[in-house]
Amino acid sequence: MTISITRKLKFDAGHRVLNHESKCKYPHGHEYRLEVVMEPQAGLDALGRVVDFGEIKKTLQNFIDEYLDHAFIVFIDDTEMLDALHSLSDAKIYPMAENPTAENIASNLFVVFDQLLQEDHPEAFITALTVHETSNCSATVTGGSK
Repeated sequence: MTISITRKLKFDAGHRVLNHESKCKYPHGHEYRLEVVMEPQAGLDALGRVVDFGEIKKTLQNFIDEYLDHAFIVFIDDTEMLDALHSLSDAKIYPMAENPTAENIASNLFVVFDQLLQEDHPEAFITALTVHETSNCSATVTGGSK
């Protein structure tokens, strides 16, 4: 039997998908909703938990608040958008090495969140991360290992 937990989080951010064939080529924003699924490294803790939900939120929400919430997620090759954002005195930018599609955002956050959680909570690991870009569209990355 395998047991896992899911912690949901959210943030608001803008992005555009460089060279998109439709309206996503324009700057726009979303209320991104995240689902982070974790499993224990070696069984539940003494209280019967994988990790306390509040501890997961504390670790991940700090990162979200500092880097993602009300930021513009931008592809580092999108020089036009980067120039426009840098012209603003108070733009909050989250640069990505890939185009900020839901799939690439999910992959990026899986890696970042896994590193953060391994530092704070090595007793568990991420097995899946889903990014909901809208109520109808999401991308899920799975992986992780003991």
